[in-house]
Amino acid sequence: MKKPPALVGTLSALTLAAAVALAQTPPAGGPPDPQARVAQIAKDLALTNAQKPQFQKILDEEHANLVASMKQEREQNTDVQTAHQNHQKIEDAAMAKLKPVLNDEQYKKYQEIVEAEAYARHHRAPAVAPAT
Repeated sequence: MKKPPALVGTLSALTLAAAVALAQTPPAGGPPDPQARVAQIAKDLALTNAQKPQFQKILDEEHANLVASMKQEREQNTDVQTAHQNHQKIEDAAMAKLKPVLNDEQYKKYQEIVEAEAYARHHRAPAVAPAT
């Protein structure tokens, strides 16, 4: 059966458009965009304009401290349990700094967000090896 050239052209264009769209989509499970994460959390918590810079500063400090801690732990071959304890101390310090910045409802909601993210990180589906 002969296909009209217009149909073939349309299908080709749709296939190409889908390929371009998929190529621009970030890979699933890839690292999250930190700025997008903070913007979404600020929206979810309904932060005021006064709270946003304080919140951002505390999260930036926490991130910098975690990065420095991980670098030092790699250099010193720190065991996983000790590294986890170090990271927990950094996270606890950040939460303590956030407590006076957020109201009770925002603080509770932020704790829930952090817990949900931690759960998701630790309960990811294992990567499936490609079939050979």
